[in-house]
Amino acid sequence: MAPALLLQVPPPGIVEGGWEYVVAAYAITAAGFLIYAASVFARHRRSEEEEK
Repeated sequence: MAPALLLQVPPPGIVEGGWEYVVAAYAITAAGFLIYAASVFARHRRSEEEEK
């Protein structure tokens, strides 16, 4: 193989790109945290109303 061709081929086991999956994972995690926070807030308000 020519040396220039060897420099263009990434070594095996190296992930090229893949940032779409990272962004998607962070977005799913953020959505989960927001849903959880909303449910905690709603349960807290409901428990305060029951105490009255």
